[in-house]
Amino acid sequence: MNMEYLVSQLIYMPRIFLALACGIALGYERKRQMKTAGVTTHAMVAGASALMMIVSKYGFFDVIGFDSVQLDPSRIAAGVVTAISFLGAGVIFNRKMNISGLTTAAGLWMTMGIGAAMGSGMYAAGILCTAVVLLMQAVAHWRHSLYKPHVMECVELTVEEYRDLPPILEKISGNRKCMITNMSIT
Repeated sequence: MNMEYLVSQLIYMPRIFLALACGIALGYERKRQMKTAGVTTHAMVAGASALMMIVSKYGFFDVIGFDSVQLDPSRIAAGVVTAISFLGAGVIFNRKMNISGLTTAAGLWMTMGIGAAMGSGMYAAGILCTAVVLLMQAVAHWRHSLYKPHVMECVELTVEEYRDLPPILEKISGNRKCMITNMSIT
């Protein structure tokens, strides 16, 4: 592999870095809201989407001239959309008629779109969409906090016997004002 070829590949790195930066910004906002997909997940989705778009647009120049090769670059982008839809479905939960994770799933899908835009060289669209999503989240959480403030507490519970624990947890989970987000049993 010659050095000139490797250096020519570096022109794509700003696209990936911009996508990663947008993913980090969106992930940070989600992490601050204590959501399941945070900084790393959003950054990886945006970076991977940018990389897939770069591969889709530029990865096949060496075979384009052959008569037997027919390419459709949009197929990779379509595959990325399908893959991220499965990832998004994994963060949606349904518990007792209460669905959660929809905004996080939609955020991952948007992060994929932003990464794809960056990978395609559509920097303004990617950056503008990142800013709009962050603004929407800020407004939504500001309005939400006006009538439903979130308070997170750490509670340590000591019970004599394990059999005493399930009724206590059942009572807590039945209380609509309280939600268990993390639990460790020793």
